[in-house]
Amino acid sequence: MKKSNNFHSWLLVVLLVILVIQSIMLFNAYNKSHEVEISNNTKISQLAERIDTIWSDFYLQNIDIPKQIYFADKELTLDDVVREEIFAKVVRFKSERWRWPIINYRLDKYYFVLDSLRSMNASEDLIYLAIQESFLNPRAVSWAKAAGFWQFMPPTGRAYKLKINEYIDQRFDPGEATIAAVKHFNDLLKVFSGNWALSAAAYNVGENRVLQSMRIKGTDNYFDLSLPRETAEYFINILAWKIVMEADDNFIKRFSQSVDFSIPSIEVRLTLSQILMAKELLPVFSYSYRVWRVLNPMYVRDLIPKGTHLIKIPKESLAIFNQIIERKKASYVVIENN
Repeated sequence: MKKSNNFHSWLLVVLLVILVIQSIMLFNAYNKSHEVEISNNTKISQLAERIDTIWSDFYLQNIDIPKQIYFADKELTLDDVVREEIFAKVVRFKSERWRWPIINYRLDKYYFVLDSLRSMNASEDLIYLAIQESFLNPRAVSWAKAAGFWQFMPPTGRAYKLKINEYIDQRFDPGEATIAAVKHFNDLLKVFSGNWALSAAAYNVGENRVLQSMRIKGTDNYFDLSLPRETAEYFINILAWKIVMEADDNFIKRFSQSVDFSIPSIEVRLTLSQILMAKELLPVFSYSYRVWRVLNPMYVRDLIPKGTHLIKIPKESLAIFNQIIERKKASYVVIENN
């Protein structure tokens, strides 16, 4: 009995020793693992910090918000408060790097908008207003139902001779809408004595709202007016776009379009005595509704109403178009080649 008790006692001691040794080994292993984890986390943190620094340096390099800036060939003097607000916008725009290839692509695709501005003796700086309005997207539609490249509301678009009805919406035609936008902005410049900041604000929120704020505040300084937040930041955003895109390190220069997706087209003036369905014209557009809509975005339904209208067709399909139009006993005149 004594031997059995001694055996059990020694066995218990051995088990306790083994348990203590295993506990010590597990504790050491945990400490080493924890140290490695801390070390790895530190290295990751340091690497992330370094990447952030490099990224910030890359995007914030050479950001200079001058006290005087030329916009539409007119000098604007900016105080430090306004310069800080513009700086914040510039930082934001430059950090949103996904925007730049898209802007570059659309500037190239809709180059004729700049040509239109020049031909109408309008300032090319108006393009920054279009960037702010629609991001150069001719199909853009806002929550307030403003639409197109220049984001016209229906009443304003109609006031500047844009067709807007159940069949046609020329707000989606960058060419026609640009002509209307220049005329609209020229009228605003007359109202606000050539002040671009006030005219831009009025383009955004309406001239009456701006004039009302000018009367209440007793100033014609855009930066001192009480306007809705979107309008109060509107011209600041436009100035920020200009600074970013005209900087020596601007991102537009970093991207070049390697593939040309444009469709060589012809614009024709078509006169119809009856409705012409888009499906009847599909052979002209390689049997693709998408091609039809890309070339003629102003036709909001897949048809052309009776009357005289402008449409674009692929240049290579003129002979096919001619056959279809002859069968419809309609007439057309070629306006221009693109």
